[in-house]
Amino acid sequence: MDEVAAFCRLNRVYFSRRFKERQGCTPQEFIIRQRLTNAAELLRSTSLPVKDVADRCGYKNQLYFSQAFRKYYGLPPREWRRQNCEKKD
Repeated sequence: MDEVAAFCRLNRVYFSRRFKERQGCTPQEFIIRQRLTNAAELLRSTSLPVKDVADRCGYKNQLYFSQAFRKYYGLPPREWRRQNCEKKD
């Protein structure tokens, strides 16, 4: 966040406060939500292994990714994929 705030020429605390006022969440929460949304799309539309999905979404630790995914979606990635995978005809 320091780099983003500096790019915007704002103090980090001020940037975070203004971001939360406008987005309803902190910058960190926003980034996590975006990463997990991207992960869900990859799980739904590809057959990539969960480890590769995690890596593509910025999670180098698959266990941490699985825990974050489960917390956000209520299911582990493999189970979520099973329930939400596009049906191929």
